[in-house]
Amino acid sequence: PTPRRTQKAVRQREQDKAIMRSGIIFCSSAAALLLLVSLVNLLSANVVQADEGPSHGFNDKIAWFDDLEAGLKEARARNTLAVVLIHKSWCGACKRLRSDFVASESIVQATTPFVMINLADDKEPVGDQWTPDGGYIPRLFFVNADGEPLDVYNEDGNPSYKYFYSSAAAVEAQLNRQAEKLSN
Repeated sequence: PTPRRTQKAVRQREQDKAIMRSGIIFCSSAAALLLLVSLVNLLSANVVQADEGPSHGFNDKIAWFDDLEAGLKEARARNTLAVVLIHKSWCGACKRLRSDFVASESIVQATTPFVMINLADDKEPVGDQWTPDGGYIPRLFFVNADGEPLDVYNEDGNPSYKYFYSSAAAVEAQLNRQAEKLSN
């Protein structure tokens, strides 16, 4: 090969490498931007779900309180039991239970005899009475108007996690059992 051809081939290879590098950098930048946008959307979706008023996405047709003391005050005024749901906005089991609550029309009626208290994220109460068998989530407690948890738990669930309910149907069944006891 002649020196002129070799120089031209070298220049061409250098240009090709430069084009490839800029293409890789562009693709990497585009991928990073796409990943960042996806992450922001995911985080925003979780924040929105956690901020949806007192229901926190657990069926807006239910009359929820998102403050323990306010809910207990209402339970005292109505002379009835309160149901305390403790959950986290990022929890997978909580999200499944949330979507189950939304899909259930009958659970709305089952909640009416009770004061429903929905405590998400940093509103989780502190004390041994709220973690009798661990701090797992979600947990559901039936409490008297003084806020003392009753010995009411998911008898059909895992005995190691007595206050865990995996479905709205399980919660509804317990609500109906407790409502029947209230009416007697």
